[in-house]
Amino acid sequence: MLVKGGTLLLGENLEVKNKDLRIANGSIMEIADDLLPMQGEEIFNATDFLITPGFINAHFHPTHSVSKGIIDGYNWDTGLSVLYHVDVKKSDDDRYWTSLLGFGQTLLSGVTSTAVLTSNIVGEAKAAQKLGLRTFLAKSYSDVYLKEGPAPRMMTIDEIRKDFEKMRVDFQSELTEVIFGLASDLSVSDDLFKLARELATQHRTSIQIHSSEMRSMVRQFQNDRGKHPVLHYRDIGFLSDRVMLVHMTQIDRADVLEALQQSGAHIVHCPVANAKLADGILPLAEVQKRGINIAFGTDADINNNSSNILSDMKSAVLLHASHQYKADALSHVDV
Repeated sequence: MLVKGGTLLLGENLEVKNKDLRIANGSIMEIADDLLPMQGEEIFNATDFLITPGFINAHFHPTHSVSKGIIDGYNWDTGLSVLYHVDVKKSDDDRYWTSLLGFGQTLLSGVTSTAVLTSNIVGEAKAAQKLGLRTFLAKSYSDVYLKEGPAPRMMTIDEIRKDFEKMRVDFQSELTEVIFGLASDLSVSDDLFKLARELATQHRTSIQIHSSEMRSMVRQFQNDRGKHPVLHYRDIGFLSDRVMLVHMTQIDRADVLEALQQSGAHIVHCPVANAKLADGILPLAEVQKRGINIAFGTDADINNNSSNILSDMKSAVLLHASHQYKADALSHVDV
């Protein structure tokens, strides 16, 4: 395909250029002025389009695409119970169709790559393959539960090891990477943290976990294990540059930030979901000051009401400007 006359954002500083763009064999081959069509090329008139690199939705639950609005006004403790009762009833076919809609919606906001943490990846894998979306799929494993209320599905360490190896065989492909998923701080034993580290290292892949999301969850974790989740991860050897920590609103402590900085672990910031559920806010200025890598995620439509990554980008700019009393707290280049 030859894309003619588009407005392109190029390079680290997002320079605005009017250029033509040639695509062949799934790759951008050439960006230049006044490119001439080659034999067999489709011509796309991009005069009215802004062309950017594909966005990454680094934390997404596409099966909740039909759950918009059902926990409006709820904090996460109540919302999680509603989510569980909706999600537990879904068949693989339900998960395929809802994921097809969810992935389609996030694609329309410019996302070309997404990371999914889910209770069962079968439907999501099929939907992502159907749409040609690059996807990092993680089944969220649990082997303990430290809270009251509905618990995630529990598996033994041996069952988890075998299941993860099977997922890698069944769903790994050119566009799909099966990574290791952990449900949350409160549903993972130390043995499971160590297994995640072992298998991620063995397969040279990543780990994603919901972490430090709410004050009550951090308090519960500290009561059970004696320290902040991030410090516990560090002390058992779990924390590393393979780990993606989702939410992280409760980390505004020098020792926690130091542990993250030293480990190379990544943070996935979900500003809309965190604000909607009154979870708190990522201490962005301190995280940026320490050079900790940050990505954006929309989380789930059930706690965002949208899977549009541009909405989270805009919300992050407004949220942190207000929180820091600084209009340029988060620039468009940083976003």
